[in-house]
Amino acid sequence: MGGLISRLDRGEAYFVNNATKTYSVIEMEGTEAESAAPVSAKLVKSSETKKIGSWVTVRYDMTIDMGDERAEVVLWVSDAVDVDMGAYRAFIESMAESQGTDWMRSFLDIDGYPVRQEYRIGPILSWQQLIAVSQEEPPPGTYEPPTGFTKTE
Repeated sequence: MGGLISRLDRGEAYFVNNATKTYSVIEMEGTEAESAAPVSAKLVKSSETKKIGSWVTVRYDMTIDMGDERAEVVLWVSDAVDVDMGAYRAFIESMAESQGTDWMRSFLDIDGYPVRQEYRIGPILSWQQLIAVSQEEPPPGTYEPPTGFTKTE
């Protein structure tokens, strides 16, 4: 299990591997391999609404075609989440550019912020849900690779 730490201010991201206690640094500047199969996404807004936490959300369905595989994503989106949408959109643009994944720009067509995302590929379903939003200074080291982890190439 691991994670991703994105540093837009540095133009890099850290992929963290908790099992091996290592991390790798990826420069956030178009890295799409020319041989990679083209990936596309289709986004459809529905009229279905649902209350999630304190937010009234609207359902969006996204289908991601990865050539030989297909992923289905259900997004529950609210326009009342108190986040900096400019920063969110910059993050999406940066991730799309750095990973060479133009399909991610479909998120820019969503009217609001995803409160819940349900991702299904084959028999696997995973989801994440926003619980709260607050403006706070992060503890030192929050956006750095974990202490004691070794950088790999």
